[in-house]
Amino acid sequence: KKDLQCKSFDWFMKNVAYDMLEKYPKLPKNIEVGSLVNEGDGSCLDTMGRQAPAIIGVSQCYGSGSGELLRLNAKGQLGIGERCIDSTLGTVKLIFCPEGSVSGPWSYKNKMLMHTKYKKCLTVGPKSTLTLAACQDKPSLKWKFIFNKPHWAQ
Repeated sequence: KKDLQCKSFDWFMKNVAYDMLEKYPKLPKNIEVGSLVNEGDGSCLDTMGRQAPAIIGVSQCYGSGSGELLRLNAKGQLGIGERCIDSTLGTVKLIFCPEGSVSGPWSYKNKMLMHTKYKKCLTVGPKSTLTLAACQDKPSLKWKFIFNKPHWAQ
């Protein structure tokens, strides 16, 4: 190292990657992890095998695939792997998580996932679609996280 005049990792972090934690902040704790199951029809939120950016929906729960394994962190970011879930009033989408942000628009209370921007809750729409609707005490608006260890982690 001395002959090649190599610098230390500490030097690298201070001089080259000094802004790393600003661009890629430490992730907050996940408060929920697992398949997201709708209490109305028993279906699971699923990527349907699609890659971001894409509209996602629900399918019969199979409990072993990565397209169903969701996480919700303490700052409201709902995601699958390194992708995030967001919504407009009409559709729910798998998106690339915004760079430099670890927060998201979701609040999970009383088994309902509310989009804080629109003040509406996630529900199953026609033909296995996902949409937002007025938050009410209805099974179709209630979701529960069920942790299923993926087959590849057993």
